[in-house]
Amino acid sequence: MKLLVSDRKIERKSAVKQERKNGRIPAVLYGPRMQSRPISIDRSAFETLLRSIQTQRLSTTFVTLQEGQTTIRALVKGIERHPTTYNVLHLDFLQITEEVSCTVQVPIELDGVLDCVGVKLGGFVRHVIRFLKVRCLPKDLPSALSLPIHELEVGQVKRLESIQIPPRVLPLARMKEVAVVVTKKA
Repeated sequence: MKLLVSDRKIERKSAVKQERKNGRIPAVLYGPRMQSRPISIDRSAFETLLRSIQTQRLSTTFVTLQEGQTTIRALVKGIERHPTTYNVLHLDFLQITEEVSCTVQVPIELDGVLDCVGVKLGGFVRHVIRFLKVRCLPKDLPSALSLPIHELEVGQVKRLESIQIPPRVLPLARMKEVAVVVTKKA
């Protein structure tokens, strides 16, 4: 997905508020071997991007930022939202360089929830850890990690170590931690 960006000057708070009133989202672009740079994005284009991405996969979706003739490949590293309206207030973009590894939160998707033995016996699935922090080159970044749970019974757990991590992807978590548990309904 391509987003048009424009430079913005770091000014007073009133200038940032005016930018939001004009339908723009203030953002910052940073990356390896570069200084952070304030930019702004069109709000409607970013909301269209959000609607086109699968649930919880924004952190692993590459975005192309277009500024004139220059294109920059980036990942969304942070979103600040308004506490009551949930409107996007600010964005952080990490510029991606193919030869430099990046640290990303990859979503963990549960495979076999409907066929889970424990669910069929009246239990319910509690997804304890939803993301796994990994470090890898951008070309090796998985969009999601799958955790099969169809054989879990009530009271059983699956740990992060049960996830098939692709080669050249380094998990940055304690792999003995419980990722999902099937429990009884209270």
